[in-house]
Amino acid sequence: MDAILYDEMTTQVGDKADAADPVGSAHAKLKQIINDVQNAAKLYKAVSSDTLQASADTAIYTDSTTYIIGKEIVTGYTGKHRISFDILPSSTNTVYGQITKNGVAYGIERGHSGEDTWITYTEDLTFSAGDVIGVQYKSSSSAWANVRNFRVYYTVNEISNPTYVVKDS
Repeated sequence: MDAILYDEMTTQVGDKADAADPVGSAHAKLKQIINDVQNAAKLYKAVSSDTLQASADTAIYTDSTTYIIGKEIVTGYTGKHRISFDILPSSTNTVYGQITKNGVAYGIERGHSGEDTWITYTEDLTFSAGDVIGVQYKSSSSAWANVRNFRVYYTVNEISNPTYVVKDS
């Protein structure tokens, strides 16, 4: 048992464990280990804001009358995200757009039928880290439907460190 403890202390503290040396002291190294654990335990969440995090701005188009996902962005944070996109119909149709989450319709279906006028739609929705946020769109007829400026906005906030036991003896 003593050999196991010695090996662990040597690994964590090192051979130089001079109590008078702030770099080599067991207390200094233990404090650094605790700080590293606390920093690793920090949690973050996304909060809707006007801070742009990612954008896919290129205008794309389709004449499909069934939804296709035109743009996708993967989020790295859990929480509320502000999502926006622009849609534009051709002169003879209505274009529909909707935010998706992991390939499934998630936001409000939006429709727009103004000739040569881009319109922006924005929604605040909840996502988890790793979710794929997309925008799907379609045309009401075989005329062109356009989408552009697909954007994700949020601010990252730190959540207080969780409480945990460091010693129980």
